[in-house]
Amino acid sequence: MNEHVKYLPFRYRDVAEATIITNEVGQFHFYEKDIVERFFQNSLSDAEKESLTDQSILIGSEEEWKYLSLLKQIKDRNKRKSEKLSYLIVIPTLRCDLTCSYCQVSRADINAKGYDWDENTLSLFEKFLEENGSDGMKIEFQGGEPSLRSDLIQKVIAMADRYFSGVEFVICTNLTTISSEFKAVLDLPNVAVSTSIDGPTATMTENRTASDVISDKVFNNVNRIIKEYGHEKLSALPTITEDQINSPEKVINYYRDLGFNSIFLRPVNYQGFARKSHKELSRQVDAWNKFYVRAMDHILK
Repeated sequence: MNEHVKYLPFRYRDVAEATIITNEVGQFHFYEKDIVERFFQNSLSDAEKESLTDQSILIGSEEEWKYLSLLKQIKDRNKRKSEKLSYLIVIPTLRCDLTCSYCQVSRADINAKGYDWDENTLSLFEKFLEENGSDGMKIEFQGGEPSLRSDLIQKVIAMADRYFSGVEFVICTNLTTISSEFKAVLDLPNVAVSTSIDGPTATMTENRTASDVISDKVFNNVNRIIKEYGHEKLSALPTITEDQINSPEKVINYYRDLGFNSIFLRPVNYQGFARKSHKELSRQVDAWNKFYVRAMDHILK
């Protein structure tokens, strides 16, 4: 540039036909793809210089206050890390009654021993929660299949409600079974359910349940929750495997038929059991991008 203009560290990455540049606190902007090369050749346009100045990457001799501004933002960001928790994932058991082909966790067989919380773990968790929780926090139960230990879910909910106000709970469950104990949890007004629905019975059987009978049980329980509590009680998402990657319209239509007005589209990730069952698909970024664009077009229509 010149002796009166300095620059601060920045990060960059090519994204499609552009380059994204971020400053030290994560503020970003998209530029022409050769921006970095021209940056060091001192051949930027006036508009690019102005944008980089706004990002506090270029700093003039009379703008040293920007150093302090960035430092304060970094300090505030790091300070937030030491505050009380507003979101917490709880895994009361790793046991599960399904063997989903794309499972991303280290699930254990439903009859396995030693994969559930014991009373000592529960006691230690209570101490942790009391010291680190906060009013209005959200606690999400994952697994394994957390509904296998509805008793532990009830105890954690009781703890959180004892120490804090306005706590919300989400239970990530496959909904193969709603026991009377689990039903009592669902009846609580501050409890919501998140489940996986990949598509109609055939798709669910292929990806998740390995049984049409079990798939039908899941859908019966989905409809039961919607009927008894309304859609606000239940959120669902599909994981897109080989069975759906070429037909986004079918997935979206199925969710609409179930009465949902939103959908979270999730690709298979190269993690856990998916590394074996969906090895190729989990790396096919182009296939996913085509699916996603078609899905957006269909939703807009």
